[in-house]
Amino acid sequence: MASNFQSFNESSLGGFIESPLSARGLDSGPQSTLIAGGAFTTAGGNAANRIASWNGTAWSALGSGMNAIVRALVVYDDCLIAGGYFTTAGGGAAAGVAKWDGSSWSALGAGVNGTVFALAVYDGALIAGGNFTTAGGGAASRIAKWDGSSWSALGAGVDANVYALKVIGSDLYVGGNFTTAGGAAAARVAKWDGAAWSEAATGLDNPNTQCFALAEYDSMPHAGGNLVILGESLMIARAISGIWKWGFGLRYPDASVRAFYVDTQSNLLVLGGAFTSFLGSGPAPTPTPWYIAWWSGSSWSYLASSYLNGTVYGVTKYDGEIIAGGAFSGGSSSAHITLLSENGDWSGLDGGMNDTVWTVGIY
Repeated sequence: MASNFQSFNESSLGGFIESPLSARGLDSGPQSTLIAGGAFTTAGGNAANRIASWNGTAWSALGSGMNAIVRALVVYDDCLIAGGYFTTAGGGAAAGVAKWDGSSWSALGAGVNGTVFALAVYDGALIAGGNFTTAGGGAASRIAKWDGSSWSALGAGVDANVYALKVIGSDLYVGGNFTTAGGAAAARVAKWDGAAWSEAATGLDNPNTQCFALAEYDSMPHAGGNLVILGESLMIARAISGIWKWGFGLRYPDASVRAFYVDTQSNLLVLGGAFTSFLGSGPAPTPTPWYIAWWSGSSWSYLASSYLNGTVYGVTKYDGEIIAGGAFSGGSSSAHITLLSENGDWSGLDGGMNDTVWTVGIY
């Protein structure tokens, strides 16, 4: 099974390419199984409690699923790990985090005492981030690691919610709405080097800032969310010489980026979120690139000839095609999950889900 889940020039603001592009030609890797997690209780019209798999033709439940929302997915030690609001998985107790071995669900020790919003694998351990304050019964402030048998804290952790995790180089980058990490100032994005915390870069200290997504693109850390830098409302920033800076001309009040997908082979950055317009250089694009778009390294592009009608929370690629999951429904897209087809438009996946998809990836 594939082991990697595929859940910006400040001085040069690229314009939009006004023709739709298919996702064909993107770096797809080996095809395996698409996994979706969220708030839904049906997939393709059949029962699937908050998590389901897609084999290219049909949706399947993963056992009896969870009793509440799934917010994050990752593969660790050849098992699928799910995190979220739930307290049971497969009918058994599982506090906020659980693993699927291909046939059944099981808990990871005593789990956590809150919600898991983000998962990653770093230095051979599973990392969970969220709003919890204990993991495995011991103190762990919003972030903890699982070594395959027990939970432990990452130092003093952070002082508020963790929403995003990303390994960049030899460090684990952590995003959220916190202001300290390891007891020292670290506004919204911090990094853990395996032994100590430090601020990833300066400039995200506005109290209205939240980081929901992290990526490495063009060899630099990028943050997405509701960002405010020097009074500007932004959706994307990148760290340059230790300072977060405006990225790619994406500035729009009351909007946010919620997910990134980076295609390293084609040098494409796909982003999804809650945006219905971009403010930048040049005339406003027509049609408006609602909720999902991509950056080629020099210009923006629409992903399809029609738009989605709700927030995109997860983006990945399956069998060479872009997959988006979120709170959208209706139109030409499948409810809450859709595929960018060869004809450059959104295509349904067997009717989709009956409620929001919060995360998508490959197992």
